[in-house]
This record gives sequence, structure tokens and C-alpha cells, in this order.
Amino acid sequence: MPWDWIPRLLPEDQAGKNKALRLKITVKYGYITFACTMILILLIPYWNRVAKPITWKLYRKIVRRIKILRIRNNYFTLHLEVIKTILFWTIVLGVLSALELHSDIQFLAARLGRVATYCLPTVLVLTLRPSPLPDTLYLSLLPIHKWLSRIVILQSIAHTIMYIWIFWERNTMAKIWKRDNLYGIYALICFILILVTSLPKVRRKFYNVFFAFHYICTWAAVLLLYVHVRPPIPYLTLLNVAILVYQIYFKFKISRVSTIEVTQLSANLLLVTFPGSALAVKSTIPGCHLRMNEFDSSNYLKQIWRHSFMPVQHPFTIATLPFDESQKMIVRKGHFDLSSEKKYLITGAYLPHLSFLKPMKNANPRSLLFHTKVKKCLIVVGGSAISFALPILRTLSYNGATVKIIWVLRDHEDLKILDYFQNILVNDDCIDIFITGSYSQQEIYSFKRAIRELHRINRQTELSNQEQVLNGHYSPQFHEKSPLMQSKVSYQAMANEFDPAIAHESLAQKNRAGYIPLRHHAELLNSGYSAEDEDKFENVDLDLDGKCRNPEPDVPRSSSLYSGIIDTPAESVQQRDSFSLPYSSSSGIYDDLADYWILKGLACRIEFGRPRLGIHYYNWCTGSSCIGPLIDIHNGQSVCCNEITIENRSQKLHYQKSDGHMLGSDAHDELFLNEQFMKNRQQRFQERGGELDESTWVVGAGPIGLVNKVQLWANDCGFNFHAESFSI
Repeated sequence: MPWDWIPRLLPEDQAGKNKALRLKITVKYGYITFACTMILILLIPYWNRVAKPITWKLYRKIVRRIKILRIRNNYFTLHLEVIKTILFWTIVLGVLSALELHSDIQFLAARLGRVATYCLPTVLVLTLRPSPLPDTLYLSLLPIHKWLSRIVILQSIAHTIMYIWIFWERNTMAKIWKRDNLYGIYALICFILILVTSLPKVRRKFYNVFFAFHYICTWAAVLLLYVHVRPPIPYLTLLNVAILVYQIYFKFKISRVSTIEVTQLSANLLLVTFPGSALAVKSTIPGCHLRMNEFDSSNYLKQIWRHSFMPVQHPFTIATLPFDESQKMIVRKGHFDLSSEKKYLITGAYLPHLSFLKPMKNANPRSLLFHTKVKKCLIVVGGSAISFALPILRTLSYNGATVKIIWVLRDHEDLKILDYFQNILVNDDCIDIFITGSYSQQEIYSFKRAIRELHRINRQTELSNQEQVLNGHYSPQFHEKSPLMQSKVSYQAMANEFDPAIAHESLAQKNRAGYIPLRHHAELLNSGYSAEDEDKFENVDLDLDGKCRNPEPDVPRSSSLYSGIIDTPAESVQQRDSFSLPYSSSSGIYDDLADYWILKGLACRIEFGRPRLGIHYYNWCTGSSCIGPLIDIHNGQSVCCNEITIENRSQKLHYQKSDGHMLGSDAHDELFLNEQFMKNRQQRFQERGGELDESTWVVGAGPIGLVNKVQLWANDCGFNFHAESFSI
């Protein structure tokens, strides 16, 4: 029979022959487990510093041999850290549980429980905020905490099942009802509740329930195990309690009660302002975050429960630097109520760990000088994550780096948030904006024309001001009376004047009984909004095979816009004016575009649709994006080589270089054909010896789907990558 070997693994335990040896070995491996897990956790900062380049080279060699792109991307790139974490801790705890079993299954059953118990201090240390480890952000330790906890819970379940089976085989089931064993079952129930409520779908949908079970069951399990475990573990229990108490104490130490000022600028985003004195921890490092919850001074029992026994706090990234007098945050409107009439307990700021920025020793705390090797930094963010990108842009730019933000937002009204950060966005190329909401072709068309007219008026005003200054008649009152500032322009009416057919249809549509002004466009879109929609809208598309040069959106090229381009060739204008679009009621949606600073004050790139990370942004990162101006033979216009469409680039005779040579006739021009460029990229990577390019960094922040895709593209290009994600 296949089960004949079981009795040999379950010898009779008479007169305690094996009990003394089993207890001795079990206790020994409990101490070894505690020492090993703690040492491994303490080595994490040095592992990241020393071993990361080595493991990255090995990873690149393995990944290159995987031909199926989907498998390579989904499993070996996006989930590489998870795979490594699960394998590493499974092997470590498996070895500690399987040594010196003496062919007795009860040795294994006891060891599984002891090893799991002595992992608890390590699991709790991984949750400390901020992390006691040097140069380590506590958020980066949460994946280790999560998977180590799950392995520990699985070991605890196996420990319980094996002992129940042993009692059954020996006809000693009555032992289950002993007090010590019952407390062990209660502790296991706590572990299972933690495991079930921490599953992604449950955690995201019922976060407060997850947090309640997580916090209360952790305390219960620690105390129940003190009664259950034999031999007793008084010192280990004392250490566990000390860690939990320290978490509560330190949270109060770095917390302040403060009021906030909330400004709703769009249906999606809020601007939250509060005094700098509300931050108990100061730092010049950009990208800090804090945690908040409501504070009700009238009910002290409620506050004790909320802040000590159920400390649910909401994380928010600070868009300013901690030493600024007024602190600002860009927050997505959600279930957590933010009101100017309430008080909040603000905890933090929690300092980030940015590998590419190191503070200078003994520097002025208000200085922006940092040690950095970064020359180029591409920051891709979605929605409210612009709050993280802005202080990074501010700091890196001050230290001589060239920085570009790719901001993916859902609604054009979110652009109003940039009115409060004009001193950070100081040049046209520092930000590319992509609007991914459900806009009709007419709405996109009206937006483009409105912005073009806005820039025409703005440029006209600037020329008039210059003329006044030169003539010696300039006064501030003249600027205030300019057409741009005097009154709002009805941009929809302006678009209708250009196209009588649209104007006629617009009037007919307005007279319909069911007309809904699309000023409430965002509110209609957000009905039924869920967190899963973030990855649908605030995301990027990838071009890992180099088939696309430009970051094309998912709509026709005619819907893209460079907000600074005002003059266009006559032929293009004629084609644009003859472009017919299906009507969608859009009256009023763009009437206030003159109030958007970013639209009239910065000639940045604005497009509708999701950005495509491909060779265009690779060229920007490597600084190899241009070989000089080209001339379109058809109209004689100067064209940048990066803006040539795929179709025209394949027909090499349509463009010539400024020196008269046709594009493609020179061997050097082949660099800018996709296939040759990809080969050149691989050659550059090999020239670096397979190492990461320390001067170029890519940063992803926002929804987890966006961060994963940006990481995939950065790894494929050989750039350093930093992820910032608060997904629960």
C-alpha cells in the first residue's frame, strides 16, 4: 500500500522517549529562525545596493531568451520581485522546518508551528512606519511583509492539520479541547481572518474591514500564542508587544492636529492646503507623503479607539517641499471626506527613498542642492500622482537635470490644478499632457480651435505690450484691460462661426427638451466610478518592438495638439476646416479655457488619448532625437525628423536634409529608421556592459497598471526605474 510508510514516520511516543529530544530541537530551531530572519531583514539595504546590478544583468540574460512577449512581460518583468520573494522565503523557512526530523512526523509538526511563531517579530518589524532600516522606504518592505506573512499562515495551518491527524491516529482527540490547544486554534482563526481579508479583491472593496481584522487579530494572535506555545515564549511575546506599542507611540510623536483648506477644481481632483507647522517631521527630500484621519476633540473615547485600536489613516503625497510655508496636496476625490470645516490628525511627513537623490551633508535644510548623477529623468504619472512628480521636477531641475513629466489625466478640467504650480513648470518641454476621457470628435475639435484662438489673442496682447513698452507708454492697467483678461471668450461660439453647419446643429440641439450642458461632463463620466477604472483611463500604451516612433494616442492624429503651435500651412488649414465631425452637445464645456494657466501660459504638448511609450521617448531619454532639420518637398516647410509619420518615413523621397541630401541616402540616416534604431539601441546597451544607465532615470507613479507598464518599458530600454504606488 502506498501509505505503509506513514507508521514509520509516526513512532509510538511512549514514556516521553522522543519528547525531550523533540522539545530541544524545536526550541533550537526557533532561536535560529528568529536570528536568520532578523539578519536577512537587516541586510536588505545592503542587498539593494550591492546585489541589484548583478541580479539585473542575470535577469536581462534570462529574459532575452524568452521569445513569447506576453509571458516575458507579465511574469518575468512585472512579477519578478514577487517571484523572488516567494521563492526566497519559502526556501528559507522550508529548510529551517525540515532539518533534523529524525524520521518522526511530529518533529515536523512541532517545527512548523515554532518556526512560524518565531517569524512574528520579523513580520511586525516590516510594518514599522517609518522603517528603522537605513535608506529604505517602509512601503518597499510591504510586499515582503505580505508574502512572508502568507507563508507563515500556511505553515500554521499545516501545523494544526498535522497535529489533528496525529491525535486521530493515536486516538487522543480529547487533547484538542485542552486549554493550550484551544488557544492555538483561536490564534489560527485570527491568522485565517487576516489572510482572507488581505486578499486583493476583499482588501480593495472593504478596506476598513481588512484593516480592522488585520489590527485586532494581530494583537489577539500575539497574546493567544503566549498561552498556546510550549515551551513558553515570554520574551518573544514581550518583543512582539513592544513593537506594536512602539508603533502607536511613534505615530503620536510625529502627529499634529490641524485644519485644512479644500478647493475643488474638478470633479476628480481636490487641492488641499494646510500650514507647514502641521508637519512634525521636516525634510528637503521631495516626494514625501503623510497620513491623515479625522480628529473630533469632543469625543475622547472615539479618538482613543480610532487612533489607538483602529488607526485607519489615508496616505497623501505632498506636492510641495516640507520646508515651504504652505503645504499643498493634489488629492483624488474619494470616500474619505476632506472638508475645510473639520480638524485632522496629520502624521508625518514620511520621507521617501529616492536612489537618484542624496542630500548633501551639513547643507542648509532649505537648500535644493543634492548629490545626483541624473542627466535625464522621464516621470510618467496618472491623475493625482502629479503631486509626486512636481517636487521631483523642481529639485532635479535645480540640480541641472533635464526633466519631462508625462501626465495622464481623465478630464480636461484637471488642468486647473497646474494654476497653483506655475513656478515649477518653467519651460515648454517640461510636461506632456494626455487627456483620456470619453470625448467626442467634436469636443476635441472645439478644444483645438479654442486653444489656437487663445494663443493668438495671448500673443497679440504680448506684442501690444511690447510695443507700449518700446514707445514708453506701458502701464499695468493696459495689461488688465487686454482682450484676454477683460472678458471670457465663448470658444464654442467661435468654433460655430468657423463652421455654419455645426452652428445650425448646435442651435437645434440646444432647443431639444433633453439637452444636458456638458459643463457637467466629468460628473457624468464619474457616475459609477471605481478604482479599477484608473487603469483603464490613467494608463499608457507600450511599443516594445519599436514599431512606432511617436507616442500616438488611440484617436486619429488630428486630435493631437501642441498648444504652442499657432501658425499652420495654408494647405493644412484648408484640410482642417473641411474636416467634418459628428455633432455632440458640447455647448459650454470649453467656455472657461482662458482661466487655465497651462493653456495660455505654456506651449506644452497636449493630446487626447493615452501616451505610447516607444522610440520617441527613448530618443528623448538618450538625447539622440534629431539629426538636423528636414524639408518637406511638397510644401517647403521645415520638419523635425521626430515628427515624420511612419507612412511618410517609409517613403524616403518625401523628405530631404537641409544640405540637399535625401533622407535615407546617407548611411547615418538609417539610425532613425525603426529597425536600424532598435539594433543601435541594443548596441548601446552592450557597450555599457549590460549595466543600467546611471544618468537616465524613469519614474512611474499612480495607478498600479500604469506603474507596471512604465517599469516594463524602462527595463526594456535599460534605464533605471523608480516606482511610487500607494495601491492597496
